[in-house]
Amino acid sequence: MAGRARTDVWMDGVAAGKVTDFVGEADAADASELRDFVPVKRIALIAALTHKARMRVRDDLATMFCKRVATKIKKAKAELEEIRLAEREIVEALIGNYRTVLKHIDEGGPTQEALARLRP
Repeated sequence: MAGRARTDVWMDGVAAGKVTDFVGEADAADASELRDFVPVKRIALIAALTHKARMRVRDDLATMFCKRVATKIKKAKAELEEIRLAEREIVEALIGNYRTVLKHIDEGGPTQEALARLRP
C-alpha cells in the first residue's frame, strides 16, 4: 500500500477497547472541542477515527461485493435452469423423432414387439 496511510500500523499495539474509546470520544467532539485537546491526544483521536472509518469502508465494500456476487449467482442459477429446460425439450423431441424413425424402419422387428408388449 505505498502512498496510502496504513491505519492498522498506527493502531498497532493499542488495545481494541482503547481505540473504541478514542473513536467514541472523537465522534462526540466537534472541531472546536478537538482543538482544545493537547496535540498528541488530538492526533491520537483523529488517528483512531480515521482507522475506524477505513475499517467501516472496507467492511461496506466487502458487503457490497458479497451482495453483488450473490445477485450474479442467483441470476446464473436462473439462466442455468432455463438452459436445462430448453435442453430437456430438445432431448424429448429427439427421442420422439427417434421412436418415429425406428417405427418406420423396424416394422415387425424387436423394437415394435417390445413396444407392443408395453402397451396394454
